[in-house]
This record gives sequence, C-alpha cells and structure tokens, in this order.
Amino acid sequence: MATAPVMPAINGLITPPSDAQTLSMFEPPDQLSLEIDGFIRNHPLAQALRDKPEFRESRPHLKIPEALRSHSLTGGTLIGPGKILVPPFVWSEKGGKESSVHLVSWPRSLRPSGYCTRRASGYYP
Repeated sequence: MATAPVMPAINGLITPPSDAQTLSMFEPPDQLSLEIDGFIRNHPLAQALRDKPEFRESRPHLKIPEALRSHSLTGGTLIGPGKILVPPFVWSEKGGKESSVHLVSWPRSLRPSGYCTRRASGYYP
C-alpha cells in the first residue's frame, strides 16, 4: 500500500489531459482569481490567437499531476496567494514550430525592481 499515493501522479503522467481539457480544469477559488481569469480569457490578444488555426490554446501547467506540481516553478512554486493566481494560458504554434505566446497575470510581488510593463487594458491587481 506504500505505492498508493504515487498512483494518481503516475496515471496523470501516462494519460495527461488534452489541451482542450486543460482550458476547463481551473476553478477560480475567489473573486479576484475569477476576474483575472476572465480578463485573460476575454483579452483581445487571446481572442485574436483563438482565431488563428495555426495555434493551439492550452494551460499546460494543468497537465502536471497535482502531486508533482510543487516541483515545477511556474506550475507550482509561483502559484498561489500573493503569487500567480491563475494558471497561464499558452498558445503554441502547431507542427512543432517554436512560436508560442503566454498570457500570465504577474503580481507586483513577483515583478523585478524597475520592471516596466505595458498595460493591456489598465488591469493589473
């Protein structure tokens, strides 16, 4: 029975969710997370990328089994209150090309000193 806690992680690695499934896996735990998630989902850049058939949308960090997320910087260590509140959205170019676009809401606490940001619509918590 000592291996029982490992089984969900192994199953998650063997049969990870599809890219499409990752888009509905995140359940915002609070109002701020809900607002940030909605802001990114409905952002004009996100909508424009969805219209490009050469890109596929996903939330790849949600493919990491829960038991292994703490070993991932963006998928675990940087996620949580005072950190990244919602998993990043990623658009990857199909066909193995290296182009990708990541939409992430970086909180002030994780921004380097002197960090300059272009505000997409003025929404930065």
